[in-house]
Amino acid sequence: MKLTLVIFSLSGGGAEKALVLLARGLHMRGHQVTVVTANEDGPESHKLDKDVSRVSFAIQEQPRGLCGVLQKNIQYQRRLRNAILSTQPDVVISFMHITNVRVLLALLNVNVPVVVSERVDPAGFHYGFFWRFLRRVLYPRCACVVSVSKGVDAFFSWLAESKRAVIYNTAPSFPDTGERQNGFIGGGGRRRVVSVGRLVHQKGFDMLLDAFSRVAGSFREWDLHILGGGAADITSKAHLPEGPVGPRISPWLGGAPHSFSEISRSFCNVIPL
Repeated sequence: MKLTLVIFSLSGGGAEKALVLLARGLHMRGHQVTVVTANEDGPESHKLDKDVSRVSFAIQEQPRGLCGVLQKNIQYQRRLRNAILSTQPDVVISFMHITNVRVLLALLNVNVPVVVSERVDPAGFHYGFFWRFLRRVLYPRCACVVSVSKGVDAFFSWLAESKRAVIYNTAPSFPDTGERQNGFIGGGGRRRVVSVGRLVHQKGFDMLLDAFSRVAGSFREWDLHILGGGAADITSKAHLPEGPVGPRISPWLGGAPHSFSEISRSFCNVIPL
């Protein structure tokens, strides 16, 4: 089967990592997989396997005025449609809200099933009236809306159950490196809790910081590591707890290219919202 996966780019993020893993898994099952991206010039944190094809299109011109914005969006939709159709897909799988809407709009009169993947909780992430309106109009036309949790799925209760599914993020297995000893890392007597995600309020890291601060006094051998980057630095010194708990919290900013290796060395992984 020819499967086409669509996402804006392969820059850092959980959705991008999920797409790369899905493309690999589908290819290993014998499918012909192509990934369509709108941008290939920016920095990329995730690389596709060599056996997975990629088609990219880019619109570099900066629009001027309302007419320029409209012209660029029309051009974007045309290039997106042509890029997807060039792969001759049997099924299209789209990632992230705005890309989902664009893909459904681009394939309105094309008889190809489209599966859309919602990677964040729409109730806590606002895209504006225009994109919300298009989502409400276009999502009933897709083959299925796949959510990463039951909470995200509940937001789409206005869709028929036959058009909804919940598929949780993958939990990769890691080889035993010998660093873990009775739940402790490196024999240093410390247990590490790791959480990975964009450092924005929508992910709920502020609640994680508060929860860890409340129990840290009773679990003195535990440390908290947060990996990620984002527009709002919620792990700045202003948000970190004071006193002896503060040094036990390590915010690693600027992205997490080796997040899986860090998770493998942790006692547990806390999934953000």
